[in-house]
Amino acid sequence: MAIWSCLLLGLFLASRGDEQDQLQCISLDQYPGNCPPNLMTGACYSSREGVTWACLPDGLSGAPNCGGMALPADEEGFYNGYCSFYEKPTTTSTTTTTTPCPARRLRIINRCMEEPIWIAHEAARGLIGPSPQNQLILPDSYFDYCTPDKLTGTRYWPKMLCNDQGVNCLLGSSGGPGEGCSSGGQYDRCAPPLDTKFEATFGRRGAPCSGLSSVDCDFIDVSLVDGWTLPFRLTIHGKCSGPNDLHPTEIDCSGLTLDECPTREFMGKTFYDLQAHYRGYGSVAGCYSPCLKLTDPKWNNSATGTREGEAAPFCCPTPPISPQQCREGPVAQTDYVKAVHRYCPGVYAYCYDDAMGLLQCSADSSYELEFFCCLDLDMRHALFR
Repeated sequence: MAIWSCLLLGLFLASRGDEQDQLQCISLDQYPGNCPPNLMTGACYSSREGVTWACLPDGLSGAPNCGGMALPADEEGFYNGYCSFYEKPTTTSTTTTTTPCPARRLRIINRCMEEPIWIAHEAARGLIGPSPQNQLILPDSYFDYCTPDKLTGTRYWPKMLCNDQGVNCLLGSSGGPGEGCSSGGQYDRCAPPLDTKFEATFGRRGAPCSGLSSVDCDFIDVSLVDGWTLPFRLTIHGKCSGPNDLHPTEIDCSGLTLDECPTREFMGKTFYDLQAHYRGYGSVAGCYSPCLKLTDPKWNNSATGTREGEAAPFCCPTPPISPQQCREGPVAQTDYVKAVHRYCPGVYAYCYDDAMGLLQCSADSSYELEFFCCLDLDMRHALFR
């Protein structure tokens, strides 16, 4: 890895020629999608530790829009499409960008008093957003995420029991940009994507927000259609609306622990344990939704179905299954859906659920997302052996 890093930095320095250009690179912090046209096109590189970045002016393939580098499969830490430079912090929790953030409207809080959490995230097109990836949040602490106007397609999810760089976690390492398990675009080594996720598209502050088609609104969602890991509570400071004239200010799922995950879910012709055991044999590190249990083979899961095949009544692909057929089908009667509706009222538990779903909010709103413990932390040193 050291040879690889030196090669990239050598290419950078040879291409730019002097320290001033490197400092200019450090001072710029562009949002995902386009590199600064006056400085560089191509790719950005992070060291394996995830704290030292360098900009490559022409990219490795000469692509004009921040694309095009295939890292060897056993390497980690390369990100396409996000052109920034992060200076090396003293700890992973102090990593910050050098450009002031125009708005921070999402606060994520760690309410687990026994363990830190790390937060992974991504934005549109699978890129890293403008905040640090794998952000460490200590017990009873928080981090305010950068949420500039028109930041679209974001997802945030928690991880626990990670290494010092916030990767190779025993809970939550399901892939994504900058996640070690998915190096080279291979996700076989990742956990199944059953994470508790907060999803948001941020609108334009100060602009009117009216009508479901308004491009200036925030759109937020907490969906459990794939599963869950940590319990959570979302508090909304602002005006939001959803289906059936709902105007929620809080979504409280703090009681949705892994103890509530069904262990004898009847689907089709047999019973299934929906608890996701680490690598198939360790302790419980998540809860599968019925659809994911039948379709995702990771962690030695015996899944052999497809969304369009035998799992269709539980995944509800459209076509051929209509929303009404889905609601009247077997998935709505599963113990999984009943658990979500009981301990996480109003949140989607399956496709076409009659819950509040996507919320439309004023772009002047702010959000507090609290994550709670779900593991038997007295056993954490033996959990995943």
